[in-house]
Amino acid sequence: MLTRFRDAAHCVTRRPALLAGLLLALLLVIAAIGAPWLAPYPPEKQHRDGLTAVGAPVPPGMHFRLGADSRGRDVFSRLLHGARLSLGIGLGATAIAIGLGLTVGVCAGYFGGWTETLLMRSTDVVLAFPSILLAVAMAAVTPRRSAFGMALIIGLLGWAAPARVFRGETLSLRERSYLEAALSMGAGKLRILLRHVVPHLGPSALVMASLGAASAILLDAGLSFLGIGVPAPAPTWGSMLEEARTWYSLAPWLAFWPGLLVVLTVAAFNLVAYDLQRTLRGERTG
Repeated sequence: MLTRFRDAAHCVTRRPALLAGLLLALLLVIAAIGAPWLAPYPPEKQHRDGLTAVGAPVPPGMHFRLGADSRGRDVFSRLLHGARLSLGIGLGATAIAIGLGLTVGVCAGYFGGWTETLLMRSTDVVLAFPSILLAVAMAAVTPRRSAFGMALIIGLLGWAAPARVFRGETLSLRERSYLEAALSMGAGKLRILLRHVVPHLGPSALVMASLGAASAILLDAGLSFLGIGVPAPAPTWGSMLEEARTWYSLAPWLAFWPGLLVVLTVAAFNLVAYDLQRTLRGERTG
């Protein structure tokens, strides 16, 4: 066990893209989990000294590390608590999308026939529409928007692309001799799928999950920026960007900090996905 851990650690340290992505993602996750203890103030608390005499937000200083917003709330505290919501929605949506995509792709690739036709045509319909438009429509008609509801909406829109990838992988695996041997020995189709097909899709699932998490977090930020994300006063990075629009000239830090965190989060997951994809491609060609 110790030898495997050392080999894995050595492999990670030799891949700068993967190491940078994992470190960034780890720091963000730690900040999100530790937000109740790291944040100096509650995210909704309004401070009288958070506004200047003319009602403008207070810039970064000793009392407010990253400044205060237009309502006198501490930006640093809201960023930390916003990480819990933004990352939670992104990762939850990714889990839903990968789960649905894996189910649809494996069933379409293994069973074929009318099952494949029906599932793949459904996939084409979802891919034919821009995700942002469908997300806006679904979020607009949702009576009570919550973090779980937003994760469900984004996840239901993100399964189509993984489904096509998993279907192609399953078509390749279906021709392997060990599947035919398992079937000839009396193994049921469900057992074959769970024990001999799905485990081989793990590397592809990791790549799709990393890419999907970046897209989900970005889509959630966009929906919150449009005002149809998790409703106020819950802090999300997208809603903080929306609130900063009217103060971009007088208080640019209001948009800079949440925008920076969105960029870093998307970059972290994309770096991990890039390195995993390159490794997977090298293993296949090798």
